[in-house]
Amino acid sequence: MDIRSKILEISRKAVGVARRISQINYRQIFNLVRYRLRLFYNKARQNALRTIDTFTILAALWSILNIIFQVGFSASPELQDSLFDINKGCVIFFGIVMVLKLIDSISPAGNTRFSSYLLIYPLITWAYIYSMTASSISPQLQAFLNHKYVLSFVLLVLSVNEMSRLGLSLLGRRTNPTIMFVGSFIVFIVIGTALLLLPRSHDGTLTFFDALFTSTSSVCVSGLSVIDISQHLTFFGQCVVLGLVQVGGIGVMTFTCFFALSITRGSMQNNLVIKDLISADSMSSILMTLIRIMYVTFIIEAACTWLLYNEFAAQMPTSDSRDILFVSVFHAVSAFCNAGISCLPDGMCNATIVDCRAIQWIVACTVIFGGMGFPMQTSVINWIKHKLGNLINSLLHRHQRMRYRSHLINANAKLAVYTHLILVGVGIIVFLLTENRFTQEGDSFFDRLTKSLFMSVSARTVGYNIVPIEALSPISLAFTIMLMWIGCAPMSTGGGIKVTTFAICMLNIRNVLVGRDSIEIFGRRIAPQSIRKAFAVAIITLGFVALVTISLKVCAPEIRISHLLLEASSAICTAGISLGVTPELNTAGRIIIMLSMFIGRIGVMAFLLCFFTPKKKLRYSYPQEEIMI
Repeated sequence: MDIRSKILEISRKAVGVARRISQINYRQIFNLVRYRLRLFYNKARQNALRTIDTFTILAALWSILNIIFQVGFSASPELQDSLFDINKGCVIFFGIVMVLKLIDSISPAGNTRFSSYLLIYPLITWAYIYSMTASSISPQLQAFLNHKYVLSFVLLVLSVNEMSRLGLSLLGRRTNPTIMFVGSFIVFIVIGTALLLLPRSHDGTLTFFDALFTSTSSVCVSGLSVIDISQHLTFFGQCVVLGLVQVGGIGVMTFTCFFALSITRGSMQNNLVIKDLISADSMSSILMTLIRIMYVTFIIEAACTWLLYNEFAAQMPTSDSRDILFVSVFHAVSAFCNAGISCLPDGMCNATIVDCRAIQWIVACTVIFGGMGFPMQTSVINWIKHKLGNLINSLLHRHQRMRYRSHLINANAKLAVYTHLILVGVGIIVFLLTENRFTQEGDSFFDRLTKSLFMSVSARTVGYNIVPIEALSPISLAFTIMLMWIGCAPMSTGGGIKVTTFAICMLNIRNVLVGRDSIEIFGRRIAPQSIRKAFAVAIITLGFVALVTISLKVCAPEIRISHLLLEASSAICTAGISLGVTPELNTAGRIIIMLSMFIGRIGVMAFLLCFFTPKKKLRYSYPQEEIMI
């Protein structure tokens, strides 16, 4: 090719390039650059938030370990001062993190909708930080705020708050809620074990397996024990057990969700999961349901504490008032949470209070309230408020304000209430008839009624006993095992297969006998999936009880099978009633009991769901055929 042809080709390319440059849309270039910058900003923002969350988790874990070390061990003054300065730095770090989260929620790229709740914790935290260092604050207030226990409490609240918020965020990452529920119990069991192993928690004789067993029993509100906590645990150790019982009774996820939702509304998926966990009526009432669970729990426990304090003070006049108050609080929390753990020697059979019927009635009523379940408690409270409101309006002749509300208590709550009361009544009658010549021989009718009521209530889940269990008649022991298997109401602090499950099974058996196809109660028809689930829970729980009993017999062949059956039922149903078998078991037997308590607390079905993934619904069905039964 000659030079002229090359020049012409270059000229044509130059003209084409010039023509394409003239056709460029600079607005598109600007939008493309802006889009790339926005992607870069979002990626950098996500990396920064992920880094902040990582450091927040590390700071929270460090703070909790630091507090545990300060409480459980004796450190030199120099080390205490260094730890105190580190705690101050952690509080400031949490304050900075809260401000950054607040700024991120205000920014257009923030995923969290801004709420006034987001301002509460940063304002309180920075007000506390300012009060610790400002010269204008009075010396007395500044000394109080700078006290190591006050600082440790503030830091503990901030750490739990941040860990709850980050734990709640995992629900939005397609995490199985059941696994989260199970994992939360494991975390608190491990924390409780570590706290009980601290030198200030025990008298020096507590082993690792004893601490693990006690922690598991407390978090799972089972009541079985291999040690006497009144002798082997110090006051601090008993406080640890009390805290574990409270957390395990109300529910670990309830505390986590309450802390997390108190400062943020969360995503749609998180709210849907929490709604199912706490059985809220709607997504808008999630936080109010959590608050209602909290204040109903604390009000009932406070009322029980006040009643027990008056009775304990009369029964133990020589004891210190602070000791009496602690004993009252401990038994109130343990009774409401259906834990059955006592800080007194011999528990409710203690010689000082074994003949005090008032204490037994107070504890029995508290156990009944705790075993009702939070949805049932809410329904009963709403019914009482509605009736009192209509009564007041009627007395004041304000008939225009009187309202009629249909189905104020839904069929679920009615079924649970009626079954609950029927089981209590049947239990009283059975124990009155079977224990007349055994533990109730020679007692007055009121004493017999009290013992029967207490045993009927306690056998369902709590495990307190005012008579020796080994002294019960064989019929009473068999009936006790059945009551433990039934348990309490759903969403309660008790265990068992739940009263609604038992009621559905009985109603379905009645329908089979009379030839009816569906179960209809209180103007409602029970869904077929509820019936299938009820029978699955009942059968799986019975099979698990049999499996645990056989396993315990292999580990302890010298113990009677009937005693092992009661111990296995007590562990799986978190009832706490024992014939003294657990302390006699070897290490393998105790591990089986611990696993049984854990699986029984979270539910056998929930435990099995951790290993199965839900299948998609089939769009076809095979021809139906009757099976001979």
